[in-house]
Amino acid sequence: MSVDDVSPHQAQMAAPQKMLELFVEESTTAIVGASTLDLNVVITPFKRAKVTHNTNESFTIDNNKIFFQSMSQEPFSVFVTEDDDPNAPQYKMMFVPSNVPIGFQIKLKPDIPYVPKSAKREQTANPKSDGYSTDLSNIATGVAKFLADRRNLKHLPEGFRVDDDFAKPPYYIGNVLMNPELRIIGTNYDVYVMNANNRANIDLQLSAPDFATLSPTTGVVEDAFEDERARLVGFYPRKVLAPGQSTSLILIHEPRRL
Repeated sequence: MSVDDVSPHQAQMAAPQKMLELFVEESTTAIVGASTLDLNVVITPFKRAKVTHNTNESFTIDNNKIFFQSMSQEPFSVFVTEDDDPNAPQYKMMFVPSNVPIGFQIKLKPDIPYVPKSAKREQTANPKSDGYSTDLSNIATGVAKFLADRRNLKHLPEGFRVDDDFAKPPYYIGNVLMNPELRIIGTNYDVYVMNANNRANIDLQLSAPDFATLSPTTGVVEDAFEDERARLVGFYPRKVLAPGQSTSLILIHEPRRL
């Protein structure tokens, strides 16, 4: 498993000309750099982004992109969300400006994919033609709410139920101990909830590709193929773990039904 222990800010300063994929979640402040000499851009997952709670900085918004050039080297924080959607997630970012001659490019990668309201309306109007991404993100969001509300069953997506007989042994992915906790069964997808515990002596930033495996070595899925992988990986409530800290992993699997 490859887990990068370099902070996003350090990665930016080492290669300011490269796009930074910044993993974000509502419970964490992302700390990144900004240039005072050139234009910076933040590419958001939103259809039309909105910046709230900013200081004296000026922003130009072009649909999902936020452009700005820092006016000073004083750090400042903003919240980024979807305009005209009060239920959209808000991601907090702290910018640390400096006299870097190249503007930074930052692409936000949410821990749980955001589905714009227009996509949700399309799903309601034509549920068979929306593709997998909307279905999967809605399932992950429902399961995250289920976990947040002390496993209140009212939050589970329609047609899903908890498998009361699910029991699998723990396994390791790198320095992360994975303890299978729940299996939630649906018509087309099964959801596995894992407790992931950082057994390393350093902070770890979890990456979805590293934890998507459901191969036979994990023992989670019976009759799994060697390359069996989850269709979606979500983290709740955090994806950066201090030593000894835990989080929940949400793995959505498309089983082979007979």
